[in-house]
Amino acid sequence: MRITWEDIQWVNKHQPQLVAGLDSAMVVGILEVSAYYDRKSQRILAGQRFAVGRHESFIADQFPIAIRLDDSDQNGWPKVYDLAKRYRSIAERYGISAADLHFYADGHACLGLTYPWDPPFTLRDFLVDLVQPFFYRLAYVDVYGLSAARADLWPEYSHGKTGLLEHARDVRKGAPRPP
Repeated sequence: MRITWEDIQWVNKHQPQLVAGLDSAMVVGILEVSAYYDRKSQRILAGQRFAVGRHESFIADQFPIAIRLDDSDQNGWPKVYDLAKRYRSIAERYGISAADLHFYADGHACLGLTYPWDPPFTLRDFLVDLVQPFFYRLAYVDVYGLSAARADLWPEYSHGKTGLLEHARDVRKGAPRPP
């Protein structure tokens, strides 16, 4: 993925604490998550216009992150890191593994097996469709626990080969895919 001028303008407007440059292989800074999960559309709806009391699933949080545009995971997504390693403290508090929060041993996030559209994709698309929902879910687990996230939010695939088989089954069935 290459960063475009349009990406930089979007980041400056919607994620002003993230730094992205045209010639940079990284995006670094504070990712702001201010959103709620709409069960009807099965989408994360983001933005400050959603008041805390209006939606029970509203989350406002921040995560220091780094996105390595020059290093892809096995699914082809640029690697994304939780620089504060907050996922570790969440996992410890709830007695779960980092894998349950979809983090690999080297600390990068597992953003999923599927994408709502085919590449090429933009930095904006990547942030809105994968990174923000991923960190929204992490913040939701931090507040409500993993069981609540599994009950209240979109379904997840299992890890490893089991997840790949679940994904292949869903593709064959034409079933909706988790975000």
